[in-house]
Amino acid sequence: MSDIRKKPILIRAFQHTPSEPLGYFEQIFSEQKIPFEYVRLWDGDPVSMGDATHLVFLGGPMSVNDEKELHWLKEEKELIYRAVKKQVPVLGLCLGAQLIASAHGATVYRFVNETGWCPVHTTPDSTGIFASFPNTFHVFQMHSETFHLPVGGRLQCRGDNVLHQGFRLGSALGLQFHLEMTDVLIRDWIKSERKFLKERIGRDTKRYLTESNRLCRQVAMEFLFGPCCNTHWIIKNKKKKCLHNPRRGRCLNSPIGDDKRQQPLGSSCILYFMHGQSTLDLGLVNIGLELDYEICRPHNPCHLHGCVDAGIYDK
Repeated sequence: MSDIRKKPILIRAFQHTPSEPLGYFEQIFSEQKIPFEYVRLWDGDPVSMGDATHLVFLGGPMSVNDEKELHWLKEEKELIYRAVKKQVPVLGLCLGAQLIASAHGATVYRFVNETGWCPVHTTPDSTGIFASFPNTFHVFQMHSETFHLPVGGRLQCRGDNVLHQGFRLGSALGLQFHLEMTDVLIRDWIKSERKFLKERIGRDTKRYLTESNRLCRQVAMEFLFGPCCNTHWIIKNKKKKCLHNPRRGRCLNSPIGDDKRQQPLGSSCILYFMHGQSTLDLGLVNIGLELDYEICRPHNPCHLHGCVDAGIYDK
């Protein structure tokens, strides 16, 4: 079987300040055994793509318009523009999303300050993983600037006070909000806020952080491996047992075109999966990990491979 990935994934994260790391994304990348490295711009690291296959642009307290004071902002925008032209996966968080917009000619400007947990909503134009997101979900915000949608951008989610909260442009995904948050990061970021705001954010964190982490995992998987409804992935599974879908009568690990008989799982099997809410909710779309089980529900057929069935695979 040919390698799914032409080249091993290497993530390069552009960090603008020591207090804004990859956060929860670090845990996900580590679980997937995918290497990542930081470009510490605040410490003088040069802006370059190196050998990276995926780029992440993190947040920061500066404005994308501060190019005279911070020359590397211009260099980041140039790198983003080149990377998107080459269809390199690019993920921007907060300042990173504004960098993607600015790199493609959109204006970034002062606007409403948002601090703490705020509701955002998916749009009718949502694609990929955002098409399976809840209609409304809460995310952590800390910003006072926003951006116009760049030409060709597709709005994925909107806010009540700040409209442009997430957009796609080619291979880039820009999120104005912070899906990378952990409890430790939140406590660090709000330590200088007023008491009533810290108390409110503390209460909201207990309510919303778990869901935020779940959505972060979904975004991370799509960023790393592409839209899962169009891809075959290798899933390790040691017990040679497959519980095929009794309604459909065949199991998903049978390659399309093979006979329809139930086939045993070996040390690895091909699993056809799609953007089923059940699968991604459980965080089970993993490569190279032993899974307790994998669940897929019927969904829109995968037009590339004809994946239409659902099944349960027992470890």
